[in-house]
Amino acid sequence: MYLLDTNVFIEAKNTYYGFDTAPGFWEWVTDQNAAGNLASVPEVRSEMTAGNDDLAAWVSGLPSTFWLPDTVEKLASVTQLSMWAAGRSDHFRPEAISEFLGSADMRLIAAAGAAGHTVVSHERRHDDAKKKVPIPNACAAINVPYQNPHRLFRRLGLHLVQP
Repeated sequence: MYLLDTNVFIEAKNTYYGFDTAPGFWEWVTDQNAAGNLASVPEVRSEMTAGNDDLAAWVSGLPSTFWLPDTVEKLASVTQLSMWAAGRSDHFRPEAISEFLGSADMRLIAAAGAAGHTVVSHERRHDDAKKKVPIPNACAAINVPYQNPHRLFRRLGLHLVQP
């Protein structure tokens, strides 16, 4: 299963897959969830429903199955990831670590790590990052697979055709 980061939804809405120009993309996301291929975590949902726009409305209509609940394994993965981040104070700034520890990013990676899923995000690995803990860096730290959205779209066979 693939777990989607907030930026996958926001980037799609704001650029290439707007609700007005590519409604098929949003239907595809829902269909892929029903097929057991795509999901995310409640913390990502919270980030997207904080706004008052089309994305927030669409996210509010997603089935509860889209949002993976906490499990004992996820909580253990949160602990492992927290220990890794806290131990990187020689690399990341304290505010970057603090932000990461309270982020949806950490919960997303922990959920993927706990269940053997793959994280999908537009973020890129940055080994010299200091001000933010990049998702791919954290994924690598606990051996969680990671890929960008366009690779996922091809892998799952996204095809948008004109009606």
